[in-house]
Amino acid sequence: MNENRIKYITIKDACEITKFSRWTVSRWLRMTDSNGNYLIRWSKNGPSKNSPVRINEASFMAFLETKEQHAKKEGGEKK
Repeated sequence: MNENRIKYITIKDACEITKFSRWTVSRWLRMTDSNGNYLIRWSKNGPSKNSPVRINEASFMAFLETKEQHAKKEGGEKK
């Protein structure tokens, strides 16, 4: 099997990974950067509004890492 092959997941899979609703995941898929590029790479399998969407798993996981926040250590950092 080719290990360099791009892995795609469905919106349902993305919801199971994050425990967020499909509406939240769909909103994330429409987010763009300052240049107008989507933050998460995805594709549709047809022109219809109801065509299945496949999400690039690597870009989805990278997006989630940008949303990750860590709790402050006891006492926090001093400024």
